[in-house]
Amino acid sequence: MLTFNAAPDFETPGDVNTDNVYEVQVKVADSAGLTDVQDLQVTVTNLNCPTIQFTFVPSLGSFEDLEGEVCDANPLDHGVAVYIQVDGGWWTKPFFDHPLTSIDADGTFSVDITTGDFDHLATKIAAFLVSGEFSPPLASGENKIPQDVFDHALAYEIVDRSRTIEWSGSTWQVKASNTLVGPGPNTFSDREEDVYVDEQGRLHLTITQRDGRWWATEVVSEDVLEFGTYMFRLASDVTDFPPTVVLGLFTWDPIDEFNHREIDIEFSKWGDAGNPNNAQYVVQPFTTAGNIFRFNVPNLAGEVATTHSFEWNADRVQFRSISNQPAGSADIVTASWNYSGEDVPPAGSGNVRLNLWLLDGTPPSDQQSVEAIIEDFTFIQE
Repeated sequence: MLTFNAAPDFETPGDVNTDNVYEVQVKVADSAGLTDVQDLQVTVTNLNCPTIQFTFVPSLGSFEDLEGEVCDANPLDHGVAVYIQVDGGWWTKPFFDHPLTSIDADGTFSVDITTGDFDHLATKIAAFLVSGEFSPPLASGENKIPQDVFDHALAYEIVDRSRTIEWSGSTWQVKASNTLVGPGPNTFSDREEDVYVDEQGRLHLTITQRDGRWWATEVVSEDVLEFGTYMFRLASDVTDFPPTVVLGLFTWDPIDEFNHREIDIEFSKWGDAGNPNNAQYVVQPFTTAGNIFRFNVPNLAGEVATTHSFEWNADRVQFRSISNQPAGSADIVTASWNYSGEDVPPAGSGNVRLNLWLLDGTPPSDQQSVEAIIEDFTFIQE
């Protein structure tokens, strides 16, 4: 094996592989002047490798095209496979029947990444430089980019457009949208003063009026859904919310299967100030008889925290709400429900989410900002 610090001047009849190893033939002369042709492998250590980079990344919420540039790859023989992450799921762009974007003669490329309804809210964008003969695997909401595209990529770049926070031992994406989206619909703020973790490690979600609009908030865990116990400890009183305010603690899978694997604990009077119940447990779809359990969380005057949880198993979901009493006193169970119906979802992709939003986007009746404080979230795997 010969190792060169620069590319050899002679032509190489063999093909170069990803390790820059060439199969070459050289003439070797002995002391008598006789020559022989020998096959050798030559490793070239500083060949220019193909690269891909973004030259323009649209801001979150924009409908502009993604732009990039490829170097050291023949545009006629290569293409770019683009994927975006929306609501936790990865999607092929621009279309399923057009998964490979061509490269212009000058090495640049441009692709429309907003061909779907909510694509402008994509938090991550990925582009892979691949052979023009490669058929990129399609992604339709999976929580990971197909491994096959990594295996065939000559180069790739991934950019994250979302704000993230660290809370309860996990990384959470903060939802942002300048246009009306679900739930609600509402606009969602990712501003630091609207979603933040305080010095005590507590998460603050708010509903705030700014620039003539009301802004809701939501955080999305990057951890993948599994069977186990999901436990939310609240530090704020949920009983005095205006009727159109909703605090949601739930699981969600962007793939449209098994009703998005949505399991909810929600606090709201759903627009009716006289509603005797201010909370509910739900296994979606809520329209199916027996899939919803409504109850009332008593007013605790903010003196004690409450803990709300569900244990998700293959054949059942068990919900429970308790008021956490001072040390030395037993906690009080305020509600519980065991669901074993046909809509118990299997485990899969997706994640846990927390949001504070307005029903139908209707502002709080008192026109005042709203805040929910969540002390912590705990997941215990089954």
